[in-house]
Amino acid sequence: MTVILISWGTRIDKGGGGMAKGYRIYFDEDGRAFADGVPLDTHDIQSKRKKEAYRKKMEAEEVTQWNRKELWIAAYNRKVEEISKKLKLHELGAYLVLVVHLKMDSKGKVMLDTKKPMTLEDIAKKIGKKDRQTREIINALVREKALTKVKEGRHFVYYVNSDIHTMGEPIKEGESFTKIMQKATKNKLRLLHRGKFAGLTLEQIGLLYKIIPYFHWSKFYLVENPDEQDPDKLQPFDLKKLAEKIGISYAAMKRHMSGLMKAGIVMKSSAYGRNIYTVNPQILYRIDQETAETASYKQRVIEEFNMAKKGELGE
Repeated sequence: MTVILISWGTRIDKGGGGMAKGYRIYFDEDGRAFADGVPLDTHDIQSKRKKEAYRKKMEAEEVTQWNRKELWIAAYNRKVEEISKKLKLHELGAYLVLVVHLKMDSKGKVMLDTKKPMTLEDIAKKIGKKDRQTREIINALVREKALTKVKEGRHFVYYVNSDIHTMGEPIKEGESFTKIMQKATKNKLRLLHRGKFAGLTLEQIGLLYKIIPYFHWSKFYLVENPDEQDPDKLQPFDLKKLAEKIGISYAAMKRHMSGLMKAGIVMKSSAYGRNIYTVNPQILYRIDQETAETASYKQRVIEEFNMAKKGELGE
């Protein structure tokens, strides 16, 4: 059993000739009080400070274990930035929907489930478009080499370009990459609800794809210098600058960012008289080797997202 040191001081022992003696009071995990004489063979004494440090350590380890168990897809930031300049928002949105359907052993093939690869008809259902519109999107992705189309049996199947995304393969040496956390991202990108489309649009998902290279590796802010090691030197984007950087209009940025905020993917906060936009680390993450400090910070950010109220964009 663990007991926590809660207070200490002196008392007058009337039965001992009025001599002052030190005393300590402890509480066990069930709230029972102990004074002096705690049997050390059955109890472990901890100070409040030590107990708090232990709690934080366990929280950090829990987050680390969660991150290890969660499957993710690697997004190579430089290549993501390059392909994002060649495709339209809705095309990038469809691409991200396909990317999160990779499997550990599929070698880049887009899978409907563990055994069946996605066909054009499957993709159309996933992205909520008719076959003709889906074919146009797929043709654009193939043309820009984001996808490869291969005939297998009676159907074409599709492979994601391994220069841009991989899953279950060694990370390319020297390449800056982002983890797209598969399960959480799939849940956020789910377009269908009881047979009807609701929530995120392909354009909003496309914006999420475009911002992948621009969030800070440890603080998760959208910044102009995402690889900066010194947090005091970060240069947060405002929406106008971010819109210019990724090549869309300010009006489109406001509209689509509002959708990402309502979905709990991005959170707006204020600091030093300006708005700061934070990406949910449950969706996108860049730290490869976690420490107790980075895991604890990540958990605090996740808690902030969980507590944040949905609101309209006010910039």
